[in-house]
Amino acid sequence: MKVLIVLVFVCYLTWAYAKCEPGTDCDSFCCPYSEATCCSNRGCCPNGYMCDEAEEQCVSVTETAAKMLYETAAN
Repeated sequence: MKVLIVLVFVCYLTWAYAKCEPGTDCDSFCCPYSEATCCSNRGCCPNGYMCDEAEEQCVSVTETAAKMLYETAAN
């Protein structure tokens, strides 16, 4: 039992004091992408992409802007 308690404590300390690479910190976790966009679902998107929370995926900022312009022009 003591071993389990020590193991849990060591894991907690490792998690609590882990440092993210510069430009990859998303408040409570590290993102694998540099200069990423942090999402509310504890995910992140690469630079140039944004979070689509409904679909739980990353979408291109350029494609999203082009789609919005096309939809606006069609109306």
